Amino acid sequence: MQQKNTTTDLIDSYFRDSHEKLLSEKNVVSELVVELAQAKKIISNKEIISALISKLEVESDVVKLDAYRAALEIVLEATPDD
Repeated sequence: MQQKNTTTDLIDSYFRDSHEKLLSEKNVVSELVVELAQAKKIISNKEIISALISKLEVESDVVKLDAYRAALEIVLEATPDD
């Protein structure tokens, strides 16, 4: 249960104060987090970034590609340098 709260916090931190402006990107990241949770993977920025890159490699729909790229940019910006 702790992982779910942390994941929710992670998503919220990406999109804090974004309101409707980034709704499609928030939906993309939320769907990826659900997919990762169902696969019982640890959900981290690295896992989300990897999943977004995988989606970009196989998607052909231009609208979805734009949403994936924008979501990836947001996650990368929110990821602390290690």
